[in-house]
Amino acid sequence: AKGSVAERLQQALQQANDQLALEKRTKPKLANMGCTLVGVAIRDNQLEWISVGDSPLWRYQKRRLHRLNADHSMKPILQKQIQRGELTPKIAAIHPDRNMLRSALTGAKIELIDQSSAPLKFLPGDRILLASDGIFTLSEPEISKILRKKGPAQKLVNRLLGAVHK
Repeated sequence: AKGSVAERLQQALQQANDQLALEKRTKPKLANMGCTLVGVAIRDNQLEWISVGDSPLWRYQKRRLHRLNADHSMKPILQKQIQRGELTPKIAAIHPDRNMLRSALTGAKIELIDQSSAPLKFLPGDRILLASDGIFTLSEPEISKILRKKGPAQKLVNRLLGAVHK
């Protein structure tokens, strides 16, 4: 692939979406298939990302977890409604649309794409976590507690997987 990292991430996203469209056309059982995507590129201690959907990308730095990418579910919309006093947190927590995606790869036009606006410096000790929405059975403090531990990445991943409520 040619171009900048950002351009190559865009190309990879479009290729994945195009492949999904092809699979749906050739396999009728997959007609309603879709997925989220989060991808990163790290080069020369510089991190760039692209994402569609609600799969999170976090940076763990100095014992703090920071979400880097946008959440394309209804949760941010409901949160704004809470802030404006239009909705109570209790109602938002059980709202039937709270997990509905506003954007996903479906083989059609992608409604929302989040992409890093500039490379982010990746510092020694930083940890990057890409996950599916299944990780949301854990709170951010629970995730941080696991990422705080020393050890190889695979060991931390195994601890996260073991902690996820099935």
